[in-house]
Amino acid sequence: MDTFVPFPNFKDTAKALRHDDAINSLRAALKIMEIKHEYGNVDTHATLARHPMVEMWGEAIPHLCEYAFALIEAIPEERTGALNLAKIERAVQFHLSCATSGEYRMDPPRWLGDEMFHAAQRSALMRLRPLHYGAMWPTEDMSIPQYWPTC
Repeated sequence: MDTFVPFPNFKDTAKALRHDDAINSLRAALKIMEIKHEYGNVDTHATLARHPMVEMWGEAIPHLCEYAFALIEAIPEERTGALNLAKIERAVQFHLSCATSGEYRMDPPRWLGDEMFHAAQRSALMRLRPLHYGAMWPTEDMSIPQYWPTC
């Protein structure tokens, strides 16, 4: 479970991700929203709620929704398989309406724009798929360790 954010701009991030990585990131983003809004399988959420990625997004759910919308826009319909993007888009819209009701932060997460964080994200992607992302970012250091900034 990971939401890769190699760039501070979510649209740039979505365009840079391979479609399968974008789909996995979208699934992870939706899972975080469900955890934060206690929607779905609450027993599973108790364990996942302590995952560093969930803590990393913290209360910045409106920004997580923006990230999810950018991913939805970037994933070609023919690459989704059994994934129903329209249904996911409605779910993200639901979570956005919950998140903007006043209980979540409207300011961006503190790590957004932190070059150390984004470099670590690019490095993680390069380790995951060296041929694809290594060619995309040939001058990046792929040995930067995973960095989980918690809010």
